[in-house]
Amino acid sequence: MKLPFPIHLIASVVIGCACYQATTAQSVSILQRQAERSLAQGNYAAEAAAKFERAGRLNNSDPTLLYHAAEAYNKVRDYHNAANCYRTAKDDQRFPMANLRYARSLKQQGPL
Repeated sequence: MKLPFPIHLIASVVIGCACYQATTAQSVSILQRQAERSLAQGNYAAEAAAKFERAGRLNNSDPTLLYHAAEAYNKVRDYHNAANCYRTAKDDQRFPMANLRYARSLKQQGPL
């Protein structure tokens, strides 16, 4: 009996997916540590915010990471990026102030 797909192709796809997920998880944790280190040093630059945002987007729009990115963007008055990150985090019950901060970020941008 001949199989429609070679088994080695299916196995390589499964292994490739597992390796991609492990690499993504490592990237997320590295970016998160780098951003946390920047914040601990008192650096609220867009660099730390961008690292949190990238980690959050790599991790299926993780609301926790995106909330931290929004807070950092807010500190440097980058209200457009702050609003984009707050938008994802505002529905998460762990961040009750996210709705208010999202609205303030939109207000600070001025008329659209």
